[in-house]
Amino acid sequence: SPNFSANMQPNSIDVSEHKNLGKVLVLGATGQTGSNMVKELLRGEQARTDKVVAYGNSRLPEYSGPRAEHFEGRQAPMQELASSRQAEVRGFDAIFFHVGTQRRKAGIEGQIQLEFDHTLAVATAARNSGCRFCHLVSSAGADRNSVIP
Repeated sequence: SPNFSANMQPNSIDVSEHKNLGKVLVLGATGQTGSNMVKELLRGEQARTDKVVAYGNSRLPEYSGPRAEHFEGRQAPMQELASSRQAEVRGFDAIFFHVGTQRRKAGIEGQIQLEFDHTLAVATAARNSGCRFCHLVSSAGADRNSVIP
C-alpha cells in the first residue's frame, strides 16, 4: 500500500521525478493545491512542462509568474468537461486533478458525481487520447471505507 503523508502542504508538491511532462492539464487550478501545482509546474529552471492549461470550475485561473507565456487559463465546470466539452481534455501528456467539493454543499450524490463520475470520465478521455500520466489529489486522511467509491 502507498505511503501517504497526512502533513503534506500545498507548496510541497514535487514534480522533480519527471524530466518533462510535456503538455499538462490542471483541473481545479483556482483552489489552494491546484494553484500551487500550476506554480510548481512553471517555476524557473526546474520547469518540467512545455505548456500548462489550467481549468477553474467557476472562475478563470490566473498566473503571472515565471514562464507565464506557457500558461493558459480556462473556465469550465467538470460536468461539462466530462461530457459536452470532453474534446478539450484530449491531447495532453499529463493531467493533474485538484477537484473536490464539500458534502454539506453538494450532498453525497453531488460529491460522488464530481469526485468519481466526472473525474473518471475526464481521465478516461485523456487516457484514450494518449495521456501518459494521471495524478489525482485526494483528501489527507481519506478512508477506504468511505461511502464514496
